[in-house]
Amino acid sequence: MIIKPSPLYSSLHGDPFVPKMKIGELREDLSRYDPRIRSVIYRLEQFGVSIEQVAEEFGDIHNLSWENYITIVARAIAIRYRSLVVSVFDEEAFSKPKKPNTNVIRREKMFELIDHYREMGIRDGVTLVNCEADMEETGSFVMGLEGGAHLIGSMTDLIRLVRAGVKLFGFQYDSDSPLANSSGLTSLGRNAAEYLFENNLIIDLAHSGKNTRRDIMDIAEVLGCGHLVFYSHGTTEKYWRGGESERALGEKEKKRLIKKGGTIGSCVTFPFFSEIDEIAECIDKIIQDGGVDQVCIGDDYCGVASFEMIGVESAGDFYKIGDSLSDRGLSDIQIRGVLELNAPQQIKAALFPVLV
Repeated sequence: MIIKPSPLYSSLHGDPFVPKMKIGELREDLSRYDPRIRSVIYRLEQFGVSIEQVAEEFGDIHNLSWENYITIVARAIAIRYRSLVVSVFDEEAFSKPKKPNTNVIRREKMFELIDHYREMGIRDGVTLVNCEADMEETGSFVMGLEGGAHLIGSMTDLIRLVRAGVKLFGFQYDSDSPLANSSGLTSLGRNAAEYLFENNLIIDLAHSGKNTRRDIMDIAEVLGCGHLVFYSHGTTEKYWRGGESERALGEKEKKRLIKKGGTIGSCVTFPFFSEIDEIAECIDKIIQDGGVDQVCIGDDYCGVASFEMIGVESAGDFYKIGDSLSDRGLSDIQIRGVLELNAPQQIKAALFPVLV
C-alpha cells in the first residue's frame, strides 16, 4: 500500500481507532458499504488513506482485520505526523441508547483499546511515547483519555491508566464524572489533579466545563505547573457557532492559560469555526497574546462528520491553515511551529522536564 509522503504535521488530538460516527453523518457515496465499514473508510480518509489504497494490499475492506487496520493507521501517522495525541475512551459512551453493560465491563473494553494503541506502537515508523527519547521520532504518539473519566471511580482506577501509558487526562466529557461536575472538581478530582501534576502528567481541559477548568488552573497555579495544563482541541468563545458552549475558552481564561505556560490546540472544523481564515485569525490572536510557542493544531480527526468540514478535510490539508497564517503576516518559523513543532516541544517539556 502506497501512501504518498507529505510535510509532517502535529496535532494535540485525533481519534484513529473505534469509529463512533452516526450513519447519517457520513457521505452518501459510501452507502454501498455496511454501516461500520462506512465509518472505517471515512476515518481512514481523514488520515489520508483511500479505499483504493486499502484494497490494493488487503483486498475487500469488508474483510479488514484489526491487525491490518492498525498497520494502515500506523503507516498513515508515520507519514503525516511528527507527533499526535490519540484518544482513549469508553466506546459505549457514544452509543445512543447506551448499552446496559456495567462500568467494570466498559472499563475493561477501554483497556482493550489501550492494548490496540500499544500494538500500534510497535509498528515500523511510529513510536508510542514512554520516555523522552521517543519524542525525537517521526510518528510519535501519546495516549490521552478523552471520554472515559466517568469510569474512574477511585485513585486506583486512575493509577491503572497511568501505568498503562496514558499521559493526558480529561476530567469530563461534556457531562458529570466522579472527578468533576457542574460545580467544578470533586474531592476525588482534586486528589487526581494533584497526583497527575506531581507526576508530570497532563490534564486536558478540552471537554471540561468552565468551573472545572477554573479549579484545575487554580491547582496548577498553586503547584507552579501551568505547563501541564492543555486545551487539546477546541476554540474560543468568539468563534464557536450555534451559540455559547461550555467547551469554548473565555478570553480571560485563554490569556490565563497562556500566561501560566499552558498549551492550546485549535480544531479545524465546524462548529469550532466556519472557515479556514477564522482558524488562522484565532491562532494569530493567541500568538499576539504571547502564545507563539503554545498554540498548536488539535484536528479532532475523526470525531467530526463530513458535513462539518470547512476545507481541512484530512491531515494533508493543514497547509491551507499555513497559507492563511502567511497571509496574516506570520513568519515561516511561526507557521511551522503551529503546524508541526510546538506540539511535540510542549508535550516533551511537560512530560519530561529538565531538572536543574
